[in-house]
Amino acid sequence: MKIRINPVLEKEAKIKMRGWKAPALLTAYLVLLGGGAILFFVLNNLSRYLAGFDPRTALDLYTLLAMFQLGLLLFITPAITAPSISGERERQTLDLLLCTRLSSWSIIIGKLTASLSHIILLIISSIPIFSIIFLYGGLSPVDVLMIFLFQIITAVFLGSVGIFFSSMFKKTTVATIMTYTFVLFITIATLIGFAFYGSFTHALFGRAPGTWEAIVILCPNPFIGLGAILDKQTGYFSFVRSLFNMSGGGFIANLPWIINIAFSIVMSAIFLWLSALIIRPVKER
Repeated sequence: MKIRINPVLEKEAKIKMRGWKAPALLTAYLVLLGGGAILFFVLNNLSRYLAGFDPRTALDLYTLLAMFQLGLLLFITPAITAPSISGERERQTLDLLLCTRLSSWSIIIGKLTASLSHIILLIISSIPIFSIIFLYGGLSPVDVLMIFLFQIITAVFLGSVGIFFSSMFKKTTVATIMTYTFVLFITIATLIGFAFYGSFTHALFGRAPGTWEAIVILCPNPFIGLGAILDKQTGYFSFVRSLFNMSGGGFIANLPWIINIAFSIVMSAIFLWLSALIIRPVKER
């Protein structure tokens, strides 16, 4: 039985993978990630040379790589997905695409999948670098797969945001700026907003923000979700539990990353539906 591939995905994959940009992006990504790992080991081993190797350094490296990779994904994903629809408009090929038998939903999903194929390739290619951790123990392959799954879900969410702004605005520059603005909002603005809200509740009520208040403000932040997973795996991110006034383990301590994943999935579906809705009137005309 022949497997049918989304025509938009097939076309985009052939065009993008045959050029020089995809290998260059992959090379630069691995150089940054691998170079950061080597630099971390060199700096730590120089300071601990006389005392011998500390196995805890491997967990430090794992934490650094996970956070650094998420930061790279937050930077790369908007640049890849924002030109998806607006680029078609600028090349005056969107009308031709809309005249085909493909539904607006198929076009949006094809564009998203084609763009995210680069991101998934970057994540998969980083497996050998993360495998260094297994030489020193303390973590299982399931832990690393959990981190990768979280990052893929976050990339899908950010890709959906990029597709949405690309559908809304005619210029790629505007769509890219709006996508990066959204990324800054869910990362930096949520932390700043939580700090201001904490000052407000302390001054007005004499208390810190409650658990559910912190969840509403902070859980959209992917760094908080990743920090909660790393705290679960390594015990390094106790500050995440302190932000939510949580202690110990169990389901309550897992709430930040569980809610962050649920938020990403739900918002991805909403943004993709809105993107299809935006281009649908054009197709119907």
